[in-house]
Amino acid sequence: MVGSRLDAKSFITDVSATFDSTKQYYTLLGQYKNGRCDTAFLHNVAMASFSAYDPDNGKDIAYRWLATQSDLLSHDALWLQELYTRKSTDKYFSTFSNHATEADQVLGPDFAETKVRNIFLAEISARKPGDNRPPDWVAIHKKIAAKLPADEAGELTLRAKISYYMSKNDFPNFENAMVAYMKTYSSKMTDADLNNLAWSVFQNCADMSCVSEVLDWSKRLRDNNIAAYEDTYANILYKLGKKDDAIALETKAMSIAADSEKASFQEVIEKMKKGEKTW
Repeated sequence: MVGSRLDAKSFITDVSATFDSTKQYYTLLGQYKNGRCDTAFLHNVAMASFSAYDPDNGKDIAYRWLATQSDLLSHDALWLQELYTRKSTDKYFSTFSNHATEADQVLGPDFAETKVRNIFLAEISARKPGDNRPPDWVAIHKKIAAKLPADEAGELTLRAKISYYMSKNDFPNFENAMVAYMKTYSSKMTDADLNNLAWSVFQNCADMSCVSEVLDWSKRLRDNNIAAYEDTYANILYKLGKKDDAIALETKAMSIAADSEKASFQEVIEKMKKGEKTW
C-alpha cells in the first residue's frame, strides 16, 4: 500500500484486501505479463498500477485497455486518460485540449481546462539543474499555440511569465507581466491566486514602487468580504504609508474573521498603530 487513507474504515478495507492473493498488485501484474488481457482485467490492473505508483507499467496497460474502447469520452475512459496524462506530449492530452466541453460534462466543470493549464505551466516551470538561461517565451507560446487556440496560448504564456518572474524575485519583469495579464485576462485570475501574488509582492519586494503598483491590480481584494484577502490589501496600504486606511480595513477584516483568527488580526492592528513592521 502506498499513501494515506482518509479514514480508518478505508485503511482497514485496504489492509484486509492485501491478504487476498487475487487482489495483490504483483499477482495481477504477473498475470498480465503472462498474457491475461480481458478488458475488465486490464482496467483493474491499470488502476492498481496507478495506486501502486507504477506508472511505467500502468501507462502501457491503460493504453492497451483504452485501445479496446469505442467511446473515449465515457467516465471510465476519461478517468483512465486523466490518470496517465501528465505531459502535453502524452497520447491522450488531446482529449482534454480538444474535447474540453465533453470531458467537463463527465468529470466536472472546468476539469479539462484546469488539467491542460496545469500541465503546460508545470512543463514551462520545469528547469534542468544549473540551467539559468531565461525562458524562450516565443518558443513557449508557439508550443502552446500548437495545442490550444491563440487567445488561450497568449493567456497561458503570460501566466507562466508571472510565475517565473515571481520565483526569481524579478519584480520589474513580474510587474510588467502582471499588468499586461490583468489588463486582458483579469477574469481568468481567481481571487485566491491574486491574493497569493499580492501577498508575495508585499512580503518580498523592497522597492516601494512595485508595492504601489499592487494596489491597481489587486484592489478587488479590498471589497470581496473575505477576511484574509482584505488583510492582504490592508497590509499593502500600510507598507505604502496609508496607515489610517490600513487600520480601518484591517479592523473590518477582523470583524468578519473567524473567532479563532481574531487575535492575529488584532495583533496586526496593534503593530500598525505603533508603526511597527507587519512584514
